[in-house]
Amino acid sequence: MRTDYIQQFVKLRRELLGEKGSLEQRLSQINDALGEVATVPARILTAPAEKPQTSGKRQMSPQARARIAAAQRKRWAVLRDGQSKKLAVHPAARPKPRFSPAARKRLAEVARKRWAAAKAAGKSAL
Repeated sequence: MRTDYIQQFVKLRRELLGEKGSLEQRLSQINDALGEVATVPARILTAPAEKPQTSGKRQMSPQARARIAAAQRKRWAVLRDGQSKKLAVHPAARPKPRFSPAARKRLAEVARKRWAAAKAAGKSAL
């Protein structure tokens, strides 16, 4: 039995050495082919560079920030100085439009009539 194992080992070793030889031969062919490819310009062989991954937020250049800040300072200066009629009053500082007492009275009367008609029709909502 022991000789069977030894014979199997010798046979397997011979096969593996043969396979090693064929792999070495194939590897030398590949190396030769790569040596020929090395003469091709590098820009053809290199893969296109991937964009670096960003956090999803955009970066603003310092020059752009400065331009935006200067424009905003200019707008606020116009508002403060009241130089422009269009921008003289900040929107939050404008008085709210108000109804005259007569207009409020007319609107209230119209609403009362509308509700009376709805209630007469049996509705609880308009």
